[in-house]
Parts: sequence; structure tokens; C-alpha cells
Amino acid sequence: MTDNDKAPAVTGASSENLDGDSTEDRTTDVSHSRIGGSPDDPRLDGVSPTSVGDGQLQAATETVDSFIDSIKDSGTLFPGGRLDSGVIAAAALLAKHSDLFLDDLKRRLCKIGIDSNAVEDWVWAVTRRVHGRSTELVSARDLIKRSDPEYLIDGVLEMGSFAMLYAESGVGKTFVVLSWCFCIAGGLPWLGRGLKKGPAIYIAAEGVGGLAKRLRALTEHYDLDDPPPDLYVIEQSVNLLSPMSMAEAITAAEDLDVHPNLVVFDTYARSMAGGDENSAKDVGLVVAAIDDFRFTLDTAVSVVHHTTKTGVGDRGSGALTGAVDTKILVREGGGHGDLTLDIEKQKNFEGGNPIHLTLEPVGESLVPVERAVTTPGFPVATGVGGKDAALRWALLEALQAVTREGNVPIGQTQLIARVIGNTKMKSKLLQEMADDPDSPIIMQKQGKRYLYHLDPNFPPDSDTDSESIPPSP
Repeated sequence: MTDNDKAPAVTGASSENLDGDSTEDRTTDVSHSRIGGSPDDPRLDGVSPTSVGDGQLQAATETVDSFIDSIKDSGTLFPGGRLDSGVIAAAALLAKHSDLFLDDLKRRLCKIGIDSNAVEDWVWAVTRRVHGRSTELVSARDLIKRSDPEYLIDGVLEMGSFAMLYAESGVGKTFVVLSWCFCIAGGLPWLGRGLKKGPAIYIAAEGVGGLAKRLRALTEHYDLDDPPPDLYVIEQSVNLLSPMSMAEAITAAEDLDVHPNLVVFDTYARSMAGGDENSAKDVGLVVAAIDDFRFTLDTAVSVVHHTTKTGVGDRGSGALTGAVDTKILVREGGGHGDLTLDIEKQKNFEGGNPIHLTLEPVGESLVPVERAVTTPGFPVATGVGGKDAALRWALLEALQAVTREGNVPIGQTQLIARVIGNTKMKSKLLQEMADDPDSPIIMQKQGKRYLYHLDPNFPPDSDTDSESIPPSP
């Protein structure tokens, strides 16, 4: 990134700068620096360096001075295309102790030839740090009086949370998240599930090709004349590693007085340009930027991500999984266009049953609609509800797939390898289901091996007329 780089243009709600680091003018002697000056200097109004400590202000001054000296030759405020968080923190500390500091800093940077637009972007980043969230102690007695977390989409997304939806390429991830945004903005139940109505922002980081067709299809499916007025689109990527890009997105929403319930970054990889998704450090920076986005706009954020090449787990550093509140795998179901959403992680709620849907042709595109799945007696008999629901259903569907392929009976190791999740837990649940007399899974021992197959009366395809799986709670 260069100082002359512009943040991406946006349509509807746009992208803005969030995280910012800034530099500030300092001299070696704090008492005569731009945040201080001589004792009689009028710029000392409102400045109380002793409240922080002369040593800290001295160090901050030296950090900013050193940074400004280092950029005189390069002419860029963003060495390596990134903000220096240490310099930003130092500049923010000085700015908190002098109302005139940032104005002086702007003049100093422009004087050495830094582009004025770049200076404004950089100072904006510092301002974000100055006025951002501060660390404070909260009494436990006050904390327990707060409301419990609420769902944004019942059983799926939590208000104000950080979610990840991931799948292999081409499975249909975008159809799912775009329908989330459409329904939230329009106050329309999503696949029969209740939700909290409010603005939604979809960030089309991979471009808007085909997006108009998908929006027209959703509009027709829900029998509307136009898409919901509270649905906004950013037509290109917002770089989560660029404070300027993040700040522009936030400003765009604030300028339109948009207070979104959900913001979707599609895709995660396209939203961290210049970063390495395998690097825990870079992922940590992305997570911090998303947190700033969530807390500044008081919104839930979801990123759309990909599986590994083998289709097992999400791609890149595990730091992302550790940071999200909700993690949802989208996998192909039994028939063409059939998808299943497995809620693999739900931080504040128990995971519900897998969500089964079909991508139904509407107009020139596809729209997610609920798909009935039938399993005689299985839901109640084996206790499929609860936090282990996704694994139980995944094991059953894996055995159904093996049956269709004609590869039964199958060994335990081979069967559980087809399902994502903890190996010990998969083995435990498979044993429990095989031990249940009402379960369609049958286990037989062959020497030292345990082999599994379906009850001959249980169909290998989930499309028979029988008891339907109830929707997730």
C-alpha cells in the first residue's frame, strides 16, 4: 500500500478505516515537545504529562520522532503496507494529553512531503485509537444483571457475535449468507426461524458478478417488489489488515446512519490482502480488526471461509476457530443442490440439529429453502438434539453415503474418517447409536474389528415418507 492508495469505492454502505496507528511530532525533551512546549506555551492548556509519567511521554515522543525520521526517505506512512501499532499507540498517548498535538503532527508530516490524503487517513487511525474502547473494571454484581445473549437468527447466529461459515469451493456458501442478510434486513423468517430485524451489510470481496441475479431471485422468492431497503452492499473488498479500509467502511455506515445487525465478509481470504491466513499473528490482527468493527457498529460479523484441500476442517491457522463464537460447516447433502449446515461451535448456546436445505431454482439463480429429512424413530430414540447433534447426524449421513456406494459393512476407523470432528467423540457417539435398539445403525464384530452397516429397512437416502426431523431449537 502506498500513501496515494485510495480505500475501495463502495456502494450502499461502504468501507471505512477502523484500526489506526498514528505518529506524532515529538522532540527528545518532553517539556519542550509539541505536546508540551515551554511552561508558558499556550499549547500546554489541557496537558498534564505528570498524570501519565514523564518517562512514558518521553518514550512516546522518541517513538514518534524516530518514526518520522525513518519515513523521510520512503515518503510513506505505511512501511510494508501496514500501520505500526507501536507508533499508533505512542501517538494516541500524546494526543490524549494535548488537543493541539494532532494538528501539529499533520503540519509536520505535510512539511516533509507526505501526501495530505495519506496524512488524514493516518491521523484518523490515531483518532480511532484515542476515542476507542478503554479498559475498565466491571463489578461482577453489575455484570450478572446484564441480559443474557440473544439469537440474531434462532439457533444459528447470536447478536453481536463473530461467526465463521465455511465450505469447499462451489458448494453454495454465498447463497446461504446472502439469504441471511436479505431476511434480517427484511424481517423475514430464515428457513422458518425467527430473527431480529435490522440493517445488514454484505461485503462482496470477490466482486458483484451475479449478485444482482441472486438478489432478484430472493426478491421474487419472498414475493417482494424490491429488496429490503435496509440491505446494503459494498461492491469490493474491505481489507481487514488496512486501518484505512476498515475506517472507510465504518464511516460509510455511520454517514448513512446505518446500525447493522449483521455484516458479512465474503470471503475471508479476500478480506486480508497482504496477510497470511496460516500465520497466527496475521489472523490475530484480523480478529482484532473484526472486534473493532463489531464493537464500533454494535453488530454481528460473519466471515465466509474455505475448507482445506482435503475438505477436512477450515483452511489456515487454528487461531480463527479459537476466536469465533459460532462455526458452521456447509456440506453437500444427498441430492443435487442439497446442503447441510453443521453448527460445529456455538459459544453461548447448545448446538442444534443440522440444518438441511436445498438450493431451489428461482428466476436466473438459486434460493435456499428448507429441506425435509426423514429418519424413522431416529431423532427421539438416540437423543439427536443437543450439542452432539451435528456429529450424530454426520455419522448417520456418512453411513448412508457408504451404503449407496456399496461399501458396507465398513470399519469404525474408515467411517469416522469421513466425518469432521474429535475422533474420541465420534467413536463414543457411534458406539452409543449402535447400542440403541431403535437406531438404524448396526454394529457387528469380525475378529478384533467392529464393522457397521444400516438396518436393511432403513433407506440409504433420506427422502422417504416418515417422521421428519424437527427444526433446530
